Amino acid sequence: MKILDRYIIKEVLPPFILSLFVFTFVLFMNQILKLTDLLINKGIGLFIILELISFILPSFLVLTIPVSTLTASILAFNRLSNDGEITALKASGVSLYRMVLPVSAYAFVAGLITVYLMTSAMPYGNFAFKNLLYKTIKAKASIGIEEGVFNDTFENLMIYVKEMPRPEEFNGIFISDLRDPKEPNLIIAKSGSIITDEDAKNIILRLRNGSLHRGAKDADTYQKVEFTNYDLQLNIEVKESKITKGRREMTIGELQNEIDKMKKEKKGYNVLLMEINKKFSIPFACLLMGVIGAPLGIASRRSGRSAGFAIAIGITLAYYLINMFGDYLGKKDLIHAFFAIWMPNIFFTFFGAFLLIKSANESPFKTFNLIIDICYHVLNKIGAIKRK
Repeated sequence: MKILDRYIIKEVLPPFILSLFVFTFVLFMNQILKLTDLLINKGIGLFIILELISFILPSFLVLTIPVSTLTASILAFNRLSNDGEITALKASGVSLYRMVLPVSAYAFVAGLITVYLMTSAMPYGNFAFKNLLYKTIKAKASIGIEEGVFNDTFENLMIYVKEMPRPEEFNGIFISDLRDPKEPNLIIAKSGSIITDEDAKNIILRLRNGSLHRGAKDADTYQKVEFTNYDLQLNIEVKESKITKGRREMTIGELQNEIDKMKKEKKGYNVLLMEINKKFSIPFACLLMGVIGAPLGIASRRSGRSAGFAIAIGITLAYYLINMFGDYLGKKDLIHAFFAIWMPNIFFTFFGAFLLIKSANESPFKTFNLIIDICYHVLNKIGAIKRK
């Protein structure tokens, strides 16, 4: 590695690490608040909380690595341009394309890491997160209920148990259910037990031999329903509680198996094909963002580092808006999965080529040749997918 390569990479790495930490922390804030609530209010151990964080972290890194790559590239070339080093290098015969090579190498490594996260770490982590959270709350469902005490472990449910012959068996149950403020319920039962639906991953309190009392619209009357068995689903505050793997929890092989099933059943599989494309389009965005950052950093040399962050956020926002638009069209089966997912990459490939060529002051003939080469590779890629 030449001195120039080492020098540019040293300029890129510190802002990359800082940006990665900041962007990941910002996206992670919402989850941190929820996990802190589990730690403090629900009594779940710190080790389990750290394990949950490790499982969900890859799903955030696949978003923040491309943004950090762009930000680092912009800030590095912004600094080099401000100090006149870009001008000095060009005067010495070093072209902008040569300066971009080490940035491309570092962005390529970031892309390889993102490929691993997208294809292996994220599917495993998302599924493991669901299972561990479910098992933890399942255990907490029985642990959180004590005999002879009004228990408020579950939101808007007050549960009183007279005695507990066994950890998941209750006698003398009194429940105040305020989950629906318009129809508050009072439930009394002789006995009950905690059961779980392993398929749907739901936790249910099955009540036996009791009655349900509900206030009516008329203040002088109320409804009373006697039951032999009554299932009360406990609110465990897990929105994604289904055990069946979603698209984001599937590996490429599992997604391909689902596509084969859909083909046999003659059902649409564009959404699944989109998920496969996502596992490679986001890593490619790392390389793309690294290259785009160089001319953007030079262009913003007069505005300083704050402008570099603003440009990075603006480019990222534009990228994900185009991505959302393509995702919408793909889910509606209006366009092929490849175009739906690769739409922002295609757009920013042309945009990045324009910026790079303009910054390098190349001739229109070279610009034309570069655009032709890009179109050829894109069309060739599309043809390969269709043949498969």
